[in-house]
Amino acid sequence: MKKNSNSKSGRDLQSLVEAIKSSDVVENRVELLDELDFTCLDISQCKLNKTILHVAAKYLPSDISASLGQFLGLGAKAAVWCKKHLQMTLMSTQDSPEEEHSCLFYQLLLDLLGYSASIFAALTRYPIAVDKGLMSIIENFILEELNLIKDCILAVKAISSFGSDVQKIALEVLDALIRLCKVYSHGINWDSYLKMEEERKVMESEETDSADHVNKIMKFTVEKLCELGILAANDGGNLVSLINLSWKGVVNLLQLGKGSLAVKLNVGDIILTLISLANGSLRCATETWSSPLKEAVSAMEARRVFLPVKFYLINAVRIISQYPSEAFYVFKDIILSVIMISTFRIFLIKDEQLKFAGDAISEILEPTSFHMLNSFLNSAQVKSEQKFQILEWLFG
Repeated sequence: MKKNSNSKSGRDLQSLVEAIKSSDVVENRVELLDELDFTCLDISQCKLNKTILHVAAKYLPSDISASLGQFLGLGAKAAVWCKKHLQMTLMSTQDSPEEEHSCLFYQLLLDLLGYSASIFAALTRYPIAVDKGLMSIIENFILEELNLIKDCILAVKAISSFGSDVQKIALEVLDALIRLCKVYSHGINWDSYLKMEEERKVMESEETDSADHVNKIMKFTVEKLCELGILAANDGGNLVSLINLSWKGVVNLLQLGKGSLAVKLNVGDIILTLISLANGSLRCATETWSSPLKEAVSAMEARRVFLPVKFYLINAVRIISQYPSEAFYVFKDIILSVIMISTFRIFLIKDEQLKFAGDAISEILEPTSFHMLNSFLNSAQVKSEQKFQILEWLFG
Protein backbone atom coordinates (compact mmCIF):
# COMPACT_ATOMS: atom_id res chain seq x y z
CA MET A 1 0.00 0.00 0.00
CA LYS A 2 2.83 2.33 0.94
CA LYS A 3 4.60 1.56 -2.34
CA ASN A 4 1.47 2.50 -4.33
CA SER A 5 1.16 5.73 -2.31
CA ASN A 6 4.79 6.63 -3.03
CA SER A 7 4.33 5.83 -6.71
CA LYS A 8 1.19 7.98 -6.94
CA SER A 9 2.96 10.86 -5.17
CA GLY A 10 5.85 10.58 -7.59
CA ARG A 11 3.48 10.64 -10.59
CA ASP A 12 1.67 13.67 -9.16
CA LEU A 13 4.91 15.57 -8.72
CA GLN A 14 6.11 14.52 -12.18
CA SER A 15 2.84 15.80 -13.65
CA LEU A 16 3.26 19.06 -11.76
CA VAL A 17 6.77 19.57 -13.10
CA GLU A 18 5.65 18.81 -16.64
CA ALA A 19 2.80 21.32 -16.26
CA ILE A 20 5.24 23.94 -15.02
CA LYS A 21 7.62 23.33 -17.91
CA SER A 22 4.88 23.32 -20.53
CA SER A 23 3.18 26.52 -19.40
CA ASP A 24 4.05 29.55 -21.51
CA VAL A 25 2.76 32.05 -18.97
CA VAL A 26 5.11 32.94 -16.13
CA GLU A 27 2.26 33.64 -13.70
CA ASN A 28 0.76 30.21 -14.40
CA ARG A 29 4.10 28.55 -13.74
CA VAL A 30 4.44 30.37 -10.44
CA GLU A 31 0.92 29.33 -9.36
CA LEU A 32 1.83 25.72 -10.09
CA LEU A 33 5.06 26.08 -8.13
CA ASP A 34 3.14 27.48 -5.19
CA GLU A 35 0.94 24.37 -5.11
CA LEU A 36 3.94 22.12 -4.55
CA ASP A 37 3.98 20.19 -1.28
CA PHE A 38 7.66 19.73 -0.40
CA THR A 39 7.53 16.17 0.92
CA CYS A 40 10.45 13.87 0.22
CA LEU A 41 9.56 10.20 0.29
CA ASP A 42 12.48 9.04 -1.83
CA ILE A 43 15.29 10.27 -4.07
CA SER A 44 12.96 10.76 -7.06
CA GLN A 45 11.09 13.46 -5.18
CA CYS A 46 14.34 15.22 -4.27
CA LYS A 47 15.11 15.26 -8.01
CA LEU A 48 11.72 16.76 -8.79
CA ASN A 49 12.04 19.40 -6.08
CA LYS A 50 15.45 20.32 -7.46
CA THR A 51 13.97 20.68 -10.94
CA ILE A 52 11.16 22.87 -9.65
CA LEU A 53 13.60 25.24 -7.90
CA HIS A 54 15.67 25.35 -11.08
CA VAL A 55 12.61 26.32 -13.12
CA ALA A 56 11.71 29.09 -10.66
CA ALA A 57 15.29 30.38 -10.43
CA LYS A 58 15.43 30.98 -14.20
CA TYR A 59 12.87 33.78 -13.87
CA LEU A 60 14.53 35.70 -11.02
CA PRO A 61 16.74 37.91 -13.25
CA SER A 62 13.64 39.07 -15.15
CA ASP A 63 10.73 41.20 -13.92
CA ILE A 64 8.90 39.10 -11.31
CA SER A 65 7.17 42.02 -9.56
CA ALA A 66 3.70 40.70 -10.45
CA SER A 67 4.46 37.29 -8.93
CA LEU A 68 6.89 38.28 -6.18
CA GLY A 69 4.78 36.85 -3.36
CA GLN A 70 4.61 33.44 -5.00
CA PHE A 71 8.36 33.24 -5.60
CA LEU A 72 8.94 34.23 -1.97
CA GLY A 73 6.33 31.73 -0.78
CA LEU A 74 8.07 28.97 -2.70
CA GLY A 75 11.41 29.93 -1.14
CA ALA A 76 9.96 29.96 2.38
CA LYS A 77 8.29 26.58 1.85
CA ALA A 78 11.51 25.13 0.45
CA ALA A 79 13.49 26.47 3.42
CA VAL A 80 11.16 24.81 5.94
CA TRP A 81 11.36 21.55 3.99
CA CYS A 82 15.17 21.73 3.75
CA LYS A 83 15.47 22.25 7.51
CA LYS A 84 13.51 19.05 8.13
CA HIS A 85 15.32 17.11 5.41
CA LEU A 86 18.71 18.27 6.70
CA GLN A 87 18.03 16.83 10.16
CA MET A 88 16.74 13.58 8.64
CA THR A 89 19.79 13.31 6.39
CA LEU A 90 22.21 13.92 9.26
CA MET A 91 20.52 11.22 11.34
CA SER A 92 20.34 8.71 8.50
CA THR A 93 24.05 9.05 7.64
CA GLN A 94 24.88 7.93 11.16
CA ASP A 95 22.96 4.64 10.81
CA SER A 96 22.25 3.52 7.27
CA PRO A 97 23.69 6.07 4.85
CA GLU A 98 21.97 6.65 1.53
CA GLU A 99 24.87 8.33 -0.20
CA GLU A 100 23.20 9.09 -3.53
CA HIS A 101 20.11 10.59 -1.89
CA SER A 102 22.24 12.61 0.58
CA CYS A 103 24.44 14.03 -2.18
CA LEU A 104 21.40 15.04 -4.22
CA PHE A 105 19.82 16.72 -1.20
CA TYR A 106 22.97 18.73 -0.47
CA GLN A 107 23.02 19.87 -4.11
CA LEU A 108 19.38 20.90 -3.71
CA LEU A 109 20.30 22.75 -0.50
CA LEU A 110 23.00 24.67 -2.39
CA ASP A 111 20.45 25.47 -5.11
CA LEU A 112 18.02 26.83 -2.53
CA LEU A 113 20.68 29.02 -0.90
CA GLY A 114 21.57 30.38 -4.34
CA TYR A 115 17.86 30.95 -5.02
CA SER A 116 17.59 32.91 -1.77
CA ALA A 117 20.56 35.13 -2.61
CA SER A 118 18.99 35.83 -6.01
CA ILE A 119 15.64 36.68 -4.37
CA PHE A 120 17.34 39.21 -2.07
CA ALA A 121 19.08 40.74 -5.08
CA ALA A 122 15.75 40.89 -6.93
CA LEU A 123 14.05 42.62 -3.99
CA THR A 124 16.57 45.48 -4.19
CA ARG A 125 15.25 46.26 -7.68
CA TYR A 126 11.70 46.94 -6.50
CA PRO A 127 10.22 49.60 -4.20
CA ILE A 128 9.57 48.65 -0.58
CA ALA A 129 6.29 46.73 -0.37
CA VAL A 130 3.20 48.70 0.63
CA ASP A 131 0.77 45.77 0.67
CA LYS A 132 0.64 44.30 4.18
CA GLY A 133 0.12 40.80 2.84
CA LEU A 134 3.28 41.01 0.76
CA MET A 135 5.16 42.55 3.69
CA SER A 136 4.25 39.53 5.79
CA ILE A 137 5.39 37.14 3.04
CA ILE A 138 8.74 38.94 2.72
CA GLU A 139 9.29 38.89 6.48
CA ASN A 140 8.43 35.20 6.69
CA PHE A 141 10.73 34.35 3.78
CA ILE A 142 13.68 36.17 5.37
CA LEU A 143 13.07 34.58 8.77
CA GLU A 144 12.87 31.07 7.32
CA GLU A 145 16.06 31.59 5.31
CA LEU A 146 17.90 32.85 8.41
CA ASN A 147 16.72 29.82 10.39
CA LEU A 148 17.88 27.49 7.62
CA ILE A 149 21.29 29.18 7.45
CA LYS A 150 21.77 28.75 11.19
CA ASP A 151 21.00 25.02 10.87
CA CYS A 152 23.40 24.77 7.94
CA ILE A 153 26.22 26.41 9.90
CA LEU A 154 25.61 24.06 12.83
CA ALA A 155 25.80 21.10 10.45
CA VAL A 156 28.79 22.23 8.36
CA LYS A 157 31.22 19.74 9.90
CA ALA A 158 28.80 16.84 9.49
CA ILE A 159 28.05 17.63 5.84
CA SER A 160 31.55 16.42 4.90
CA SER A 161 32.48 17.23 1.30
CA PHE A 162 29.63 19.74 0.84
CA GLY A 163 30.36 21.67 4.04
CA SER A 164 32.69 24.31 2.57
CA ASP A 165 30.30 25.00 -0.34
CA VAL A 166 27.31 25.31 1.97
CA GLN A 167 29.23 27.69 4.21
CA LYS A 168 30.40 29.79 1.26
CA ILE A 169 26.93 30.23 -0.26
CA ALA A 170 25.35 30.79 3.17
CA LEU A 171 27.72 33.74 3.61
CA GLU A 172 26.69 35.05 0.19
CA VAL A 173 23.03 34.88 1.24
CA LEU A 174 23.75 36.80 4.46
CA ASP A 175 25.74 39.40 2.53
CA ALA A 176 22.86 39.81 0.05
CA LEU A 177 20.41 40.22 2.94
CA ILE A 178 22.57 42.88 4.60
CA ARG A 179 22.70 44.77 1.27
CA LEU A 180 18.91 44.52 1.00
CA CYS A 181 18.51 45.99 4.49
CA LYS A 182 20.74 48.91 3.49
CA VAL A 183 18.75 49.55 0.30
CA TYR A 184 15.46 49.38 2.19
CA SER A 185 16.72 51.67 4.95
CA HIS A 186 17.85 54.30 2.44
CA GLY A 187 14.31 54.31 1.05
CA ILE A 188 12.77 55.40 4.38
CA ASN A 189 12.41 58.96 5.66
CA TRP A 190 13.64 58.18 9.16
CA ASP A 191 13.51 61.80 10.36
CA SER A 192 9.78 61.95 9.66
CA TYR A 193 9.17 58.51 11.16
CA LEU A 194 11.08 59.22 14.37
CA LYS A 195 9.41 62.61 14.78
CA MET A 196 5.96 61.02 14.59
CA GLU A 197 7.00 58.34 17.07
CA GLU A 198 8.36 60.97 19.44
CA GLU A 199 5.13 62.97 19.23
CA ARG A 200 3.17 59.73 19.74
CA LYS A 201 1.03 60.38 16.70
CA VAL A 202 -1.26 57.68 15.36
CA MET A 203 0.59 56.45 12.32
CA GLU A 204 -1.62 54.82 9.71
CA SER A 205 0.05 55.43 6.38
CA GLU A 206 2.04 53.58 3.75
CA GLU A 207 5.16 55.51 4.80
CA THR A 208 4.98 54.44 8.44
CA ASP A 209 3.94 50.88 7.57
CA SER A 210 7.00 50.64 5.32
CA ALA A 211 9.27 51.98 8.06
CA ASP A 212 7.88 49.43 10.54
CA HIS A 213 8.34 46.69 7.94
CA VAL A 214 12.00 47.63 7.34
CA ASN A 215 12.64 47.93 11.08
CA LYS A 216 11.21 44.45 11.64
CA ILE A 217 13.42 42.97 8.91
CA MET A 218 16.52 44.68 10.29
CA LYS A 219 15.63 43.60 13.83
CA PHE A 220 15.49 39.88 13.24
CA THR A 221 18.44 40.06 10.82
CA VAL A 222 20.56 41.66 13.58
CA GLU A 223 19.33 39.09 16.10
CA LYS A 224 20.19 36.16 13.85
CA LEU A 225 23.58 37.64 12.91
CA CYS A 226 24.36 37.90 16.63
CA GLU A 227 23.45 34.24 17.10
CA LEU A 228 25.64 33.25 14.15
CA GLY A 229 28.47 35.46 15.40
CA ILE A 230 28.41 33.71 18.78
CA LEU A 231 28.30 30.28 17.11
CA ALA A 232 31.27 31.15 14.92
CA ALA A 233 33.26 32.63 17.80
CA ASN A 234 32.81 29.46 19.85
CA ASP A 235 33.89 27.18 17.02
CA GLY A 236 37.60 27.41 17.71
CA GLY A 237 38.60 29.64 14.82
CA ASN A 238 37.17 27.53 11.99
CA LEU A 239 34.55 30.09 10.95
CA VAL A 240 36.55 33.30 10.74
CA SER A 241 34.70 34.52 7.63
CA LEU A 242 31.38 34.14 9.42
CA ILE A 243 32.72 35.97 12.50
CA ASN A 244 33.77 38.91 10.31
CA LEU A 245 30.58 39.05 8.26
CA SER A 246 28.16 38.58 11.15
CA TRP A 247 29.59 41.17 13.57
CA LYS A 248 30.37 43.72 10.88
CA GLY A 249 26.83 43.16 9.61
CA VAL A 250 25.42 43.78 13.10
CA VAL A 251 27.35 47.05 13.40
CA ASN A 252 26.39 48.20 9.89
CA LEU A 253 22.69 47.51 10.43
CA LEU A 254 22.67 49.22 13.83
CA GLN A 255 24.05 52.33 12.13
CA LEU A 256 21.00 52.46 9.84
CA GLY A 257 17.64 53.98 10.65
CA LYS A 258 19.03 56.86 12.73
CA GLY A 259 18.81 54.88 15.95
CA SER A 260 15.27 53.60 15.40
CA LEU A 261 16.38 50.04 16.22
CA ALA A 262 17.17 51.07 19.80
CA VAL A 263 13.53 50.60 20.78
CA LYS A 264 13.27 47.26 18.92
CA LEU A 265 16.46 45.62 20.18
CA ASN A 266 18.34 45.34 23.46
CA VAL A 267 21.49 47.11 22.27
CA GLY A 268 23.06 46.74 25.71
CA ASP A 269 22.90 42.95 25.37
CA ILE A 270 24.73 43.11 22.03
CA ILE A 271 27.48 45.21 23.63
CA LEU A 272 27.69 42.73 26.51
CA THR A 273 27.95 39.83 24.05
CA LEU A 274 30.94 41.40 22.29
CA ILE A 275 32.64 42.20 25.61
CA SER A 276 31.97 38.65 26.80
CA LEU A 277 33.55 37.18 23.65
CA ALA A 278 36.60 39.43 24.15
CA ASN A 279 36.88 38.51 27.83
CA GLY A 280 36.48 34.82 27.02
CA SER A 281 39.45 34.91 24.64
CA LEU A 282 41.54 36.70 27.28
CA ARG A 283 40.64 34.12 29.91
CA CYS A 284 41.83 31.34 27.61
CA ALA A 285 45.14 33.18 27.14
CA THR A 286 45.45 33.70 30.91
CA GLU A 287 44.94 30.01 31.60
CA THR A 288 47.50 29.03 28.96
CA TRP A 289 50.16 31.54 29.99
CA SER A 290 49.69 31.02 33.73
CA SER A 291 51.02 27.46 33.38
CA PRO A 292 54.79 26.86 33.28
CA LEU A 293 56.06 27.75 29.80
CA LYS A 294 58.80 25.85 27.97
CA GLU A 295 59.71 28.94 25.96
CA ALA A 296 58.89 32.63 25.79
CA VAL A 297 55.69 33.73 24.06
CA SER A 298 56.65 35.34 20.75
CA ALA A 299 55.32 38.67 19.52
CA MET A 300 53.62 36.84 16.63
CA GLU A 301 51.84 34.43 18.99
CA ALA A 302 50.71 37.31 21.21
CA ARG A 303 49.30 39.21 18.24
CA ARG A 304 47.49 36.07 17.08
CA VAL A 305 45.77 35.91 20.47
CA PHE A 306 45.01 39.61 20.86
CA LEU A 307 43.84 40.60 17.38
CA PRO A 308 40.53 38.67 17.60
CA VAL A 309 39.94 40.31 21.00
CA LYS A 310 40.54 43.71 19.41
CA PHE A 311 38.02 42.84 16.67
CA TYR A 312 35.27 42.30 19.27
CA LEU A 313 36.21 45.45 21.19
CA ILE A 314 36.31 47.63 18.06
CA ASN A 315 32.81 46.51 17.12
CA ALA A 316 31.68 47.21 20.69
CA VAL A 317 33.22 50.71 20.40
CA ARG A 318 31.31 51.36 17.18
CA ILE A 319 28.00 50.37 18.75
CA ILE A 320 28.71 52.33 21.93
CA SER A 321 29.53 55.42 19.85
CA GLN A 322 26.20 55.06 18.04
CA TYR A 323 24.17 54.21 21.16
CA PRO A 324 25.88 55.85 24.18
CA SER A 325 22.65 56.09 26.17
CA GLU A 326 22.09 52.34 25.84
CA ALA A 327 25.76 51.71 26.70
CA PHE A 328 25.31 53.53 30.00
CA TYR A 329 23.13 50.70 31.32
CA VAL A 330 26.04 48.26 30.95
CA PHE A 331 28.79 50.67 32.08
CA LYS A 332 29.94 48.36 34.89
CA ASP A 333 30.73 45.58 32.42
CA ILE A 334 32.53 48.03 30.11
CA ILE A 335 34.67 49.38 32.97
CA LEU A 336 35.42 45.90 34.33
CA SER A 337 36.60 44.86 30.86
CA VAL A 338 38.97 47.86 30.72
CA ILE A 339 40.30 47.00 34.19
CA MET A 340 40.70 43.35 33.22
CA ILE A 341 42.86 44.26 30.21
CA SER A 342 45.06 46.64 32.20
CA THR A 343 45.46 44.10 35.02
CA PHE A 344 46.39 41.41 32.52
CA ARG A 345 49.06 43.70 31.07
CA ILE A 346 50.58 44.17 34.53
CA PHE A 347 50.67 40.39 35.00
CA LEU A 348 52.36 39.92 31.61
CA ILE A 349 55.12 42.51 31.95
CA LYS A 350 56.27 40.98 35.25
CA ASP A 351 57.27 37.72 33.54
CA GLU A 352 60.28 37.77 31.22
CA GLN A 353 58.80 34.96 29.12
CA LEU A 354 55.66 37.04 28.57
CA LYS A 355 57.41 40.33 27.78
CA PHE A 356 56.35 40.36 24.12
CA ALA A 357 52.79 39.58 25.14
CA GLY A 358 52.87 42.53 27.54
CA ASP A 359 54.11 44.82 24.77
CA ALA A 360 51.42 43.48 22.40
CA ILE A 361 48.54 44.02 24.82
CA SER A 362 49.75 47.60 25.44
CA GLU A 363 49.80 48.26 21.69
CA ILE A 364 46.74 46.33 20.54
CA LEU A 365 44.17 46.21 23.34
CA GLU A 366 44.68 48.98 25.90
CA PRO A 367 44.05 51.90 23.48
CA THR A 368 40.90 50.21 22.16
CA SER A 369 39.60 49.44 25.64
CA PHE A 370 40.04 53.06 26.77
CA HIS A 371 38.36 54.22 23.56
CA MET A 372 35.43 51.99 24.49
CA LEU A 373 35.12 53.80 27.82
CA ASN A 374 35.57 57.27 26.34
CA SER A 375 32.93 56.61 23.67
CA PHE A 376 30.10 57.07 26.13
CA LEU A 377 31.81 59.11 28.88
CA ASN A 378 32.47 61.90 26.38
CA SER A 379 29.07 61.66 24.70
CA ALA A 380 26.64 64.55 24.99
CA GLN A 381 23.81 61.97 25.03
CA VAL A 382 24.96 60.68 28.43
CA LYS A 383 23.62 63.05 31.11
CA SER A 384 25.84 64.65 33.76
CA GLU A 385 24.10 62.79 36.58
CA GLN A 386 24.79 59.50 34.79
CA LYS A 387 28.48 60.35 34.52
CA PHE A 388 28.54 61.21 38.24
CA GLN A 389 26.92 57.84 38.90
CA ILE A 390 29.79 56.14 37.07
CA LEU A 391 32.40 58.11 39.04
CA GLU A 392 30.63 57.30 42.29
CA TRP A 393 30.65 53.60 41.45
CA LEU A 394 34.36 53.76 40.58
CA PHE A 395 35.58 55.75 43.58
CA GLY A 396 32.76 55.52 46.08
